[in-house]
Amino acid sequence: MKHNLLSAFQFVKDNSCSLTLDSDGSLVKDRFTGKMLLRGPVRDGSYPLQSSPSPGTTSSISSSAFVSIKAPVQIWHSRLGHPSSNIFRKVISGNKLALQGKSSVDFFCSDCAIAKNHKLPFHPAGSSTSHSLALLHCDVWGPAPVTSVSGFQYYLLLVDDYTRYSWFFPLRRKSEVYSTFVTFKTYVEKSVGNQIKAIRSDSGGEFTSASFQSYLNLHGISHQFSCPHTPEQNGCVERKHRHLVETARTLLVASNVPKVYWVEALSTATYLINRLPISGLAQSPWELLFHTLPDYTRLKIFGCSCYPWLKPYVSSKLDGKSRPCVFLGYSLQHKGYRCLDMLTDRVYISRHVLFDEKSFPFTAKSASPSDSIPTLSPVIDLQFPIPNSHSVLPSSPSIHPSSHTPNTSEFVSPHNFSPLQSHSSSHSLPGQNIHPMVTRSKNGIFKPKAYTATKHPLSSSLDYVPTTYHQASKFAAWRSAMQAEFNALQSTGTWILVPSSSSQNVVGCKWVFRIKKKPDGTIDRYKARLVAKGFHQKEGLDYQETFSPVAKPVTIRLLLTFAVQFNWFLHQLDISNAFLHGDLKEEVFMHQPPGFSDPNFPNHVCQLKKSLYGLKQAPRAWFDKLFQALKSLGFTQSSSDASLFVLKVPVLVIVLVYVDDILVSGPDSSVCNLFIKKLSSLFPVKDLGPLHYFLGLEVQRTDEGLFLHQGKYLMDLLQKTKMEGAKPCSTPLGTTKLDHGGIPLDNPTEYRSIVEAYSI
Repeated sequence: MKHNLLSAFQFVKDNSCSLTLDSDGSLVKDRFTGKMLLRGPVRDGSYPLQSSPSPGTTSSISSSAFVSIKAPVQIWHSRLGHPSSNIFRKVISGNKLALQGKSSVDFFCSDCAIAKNHKLPFHPAGSSTSHSLALLHCDVWGPAPVTSVSGFQYYLLLVDDYTRYSWFFPLRRKSEVYSTFVTFKTYVEKSVGNQIKAIRSDSGGEFTSASFQSYLNLHGISHQFSCPHTPEQNGCVERKHRHLVETARTLLVASNVPKVYWVEALSTATYLINRLPISGLAQSPWELLFHTLPDYTRLKIFGCSCYPWLKPYVSSKLDGKSRPCVFLGYSLQHKGYRCLDMLTDRVYISRHVLFDEKSFPFTAKSASPSDSIPTLSPVIDLQFPIPNSHSVLPSSPSIHPSSHTPNTSEFVSPHNFSPLQSHSSSHSLPGQNIHPMVTRSKNGIFKPKAYTATKHPLSSSLDYVPTTYHQASKFAAWRSAMQAEFNALQSTGTWILVPSSSSQNVVGCKWVFRIKKKPDGTIDRYKARLVAKGFHQKEGLDYQETFSPVAKPVTIRLLLTFAVQFNWFLHQLDISNAFLHGDLKEEVFMHQPPGFSDPNFPNHVCQLKKSLYGLKQAPRAWFDKLFQALKSLGFTQSSSDASLFVLKVPVLVIVLVYVDDILVSGPDSSVCNLFIKKLSSLFPVKDLGPLHYFLGLEVQRTDEGLFLHQGKYLMDLLQKTKMEGAKPCSTPLGTTKLDHGGIPLDNPTEYRSIVEAYSI
């Protein structure tokens, strides 16, 4: 022996054995099998161990604590830390282990199964279908990191197993999957000529809903589900997701188009991928599905500059026939190009487009934030293709006003799936109206409305009235107007920021813009006003009474009559931000203004302390505030007209109120001016001087009296209705007999409002 002493603890620890010491001697046994390994005597009060095993034993123990004892293969597997079968086999083959019994490593280890479990490999599987629509792979992608300009956050992707043709549908909510699929089925089965036999999807709630399952059962469509957390079983659509997103991302990066247009990029990516050959298939999905060759001649670079033909929408013969736009893909219902007007955020769809594929407008704007989110919504076409046909293309573009936000039903309505009907295209005939005649059908092509098309597109930037913060932020004049309004709101303590909670009814808000003009038509100032979305309010919760009186027309005429008859002082006052001075009695919460969120508290909401334009109780709150102010100055309210206030002492002063426009009249100008000074100490009053323009009525004072007319009001109305070129008629009323068999107007409410406006 090399060692005189042996550590009993180290001995049993390293050799997985037990040691028994008694008066008869020592005994060593295998801890797992109980088999005796060594026996030793007692000698002079110590327990010596033999250097060789006792007769009949198969294990040898070294004279140190590091003794090698034969053990089963399972024991050695545990001792070595549960290595893999290949590693364990190599260790055994090197004869480095003292194995007991068989040395096969083909045994089951429950510990490894629990701790090292992983997914089994997937074997490549080809298409198992023999014709189109036999199996559709379905999946929903989202939510997107950026909400699109149209408010979409998801998209539904359908991939045909046989042809690998893809259909792309943007969604605002996952719950729209059912209605989208129902309409898609009707269209695609008629278009392709086959019926959908089966679909494969995951077990998401949008696919397992009772309505969706009932619809599939009703039409005999088999529904195959992938196992939970096993997207590989629906790998066809998962791989298509990656292909589409990578292509769309490349389109956005290459053209520097903001991410908010991801729906347009994905729509274009789907359009292109369907027309490109797929690895493993000799043809493109388009060829396999429609049995025609794809047309590459009309393809253009996504995001490049383009110039659509816009002559039908110009307001004058001297205006240009186009304006710079951005190419955002292909219209699948019109067989035309989608062109974005960056100034107005409108999308034009036109066949007649000139392209500059070396110029990219968004790249030129890279100095500004590329991910600014327009609040307007270009119309998005669904992926319902128009196969090559002999249809005549539109000779004029279809305009989609950006103020219209399409809902899901519009996107998936059956009439949007029909191919384009042919229509006439007459060219530049003498005396022809600038609106070409278009033959319309029930496929979504509507006659352009001039009053909406010419409101913005080709007007000068000086007269341009934006409809959203995104549009207005492009112009210094409108930015200054918004900043001035915001500063006024802050100075009056209109709101305080508080954390939002689920118990609050939070109303929205928006910017409203208006150009105030002088009577001669020249620009006076640019006015931006923050307006609350009062339609979000709930009666009894954040508002009670809403009625507020305004001046009666007869009262206005009587006051003007007295002023001219007795040569009275007659001035007009304007209260700046009048509604902001009204005190709210209810708790009203509002989102922070677009473009002016507090960077330190972006998720807080505004608790309104003062009234705000748009609130249902705002006019009443302001009138109550003004009523108390006039009452404190000694005025009494007329019993005939609640908007008329009279001061009798020391000298007569008459005040007529129409919201924030106030007329002041009386026989003594000094007393009237004193009243204006006192009122200015209570509110920010603008003395506009002698009355010249009030509620659309122009007033010119002469030696003979007051000359009243509505020239500016009528010209504005003519421009709004695009009738400034109409010929005068002494009898504008129709002389023909009323015919109930005529064609109803597209918008009778609008017609009535115009007639009412002319009758004022």
